[in-house]
Amino acid sequence: MDSLDLNLYFLIKELDNLALDAYKYKIRPTSMAGGGGSYTHYQSPPSSRYTEHGKYSLYGEHLLINVNPNFVEFVGESRKGYGSIHAKVDSVGILRFLSVSGKLNDKLK
Repeated sequence: MDSLDLNLYFLIKELDNLALDAYKYKIRPTSMAGGGGSYTHYQSPPSSRYTEHGKYSLYGEHLLINVNPNFVEFVGESRKGYGSIHAKVDSVGILRFLSVSGKLNDKLK
């Protein structure tokens, strides 16, 4: 595996971990600091926002946070400059990739 393959693998793995965290928040009761069936107040853990492989944010985090009761969107940017992955966690916790840019996109073709 080359550097691009590894970076793509870890970006997807880390986005999957964020999706799991978001879904666990959604299904946790509000009495236990969860969403009570909603993603509305979800915030990604600070420790997962910047890793060796990527920088992760809620989509639009610096403008309007795109956290909806039924879904949450993330963007994972390669720290190696290979591009980014825009993904969405749906109401049942499934991670779906909406767009891939740069060399990461070229690798998936």
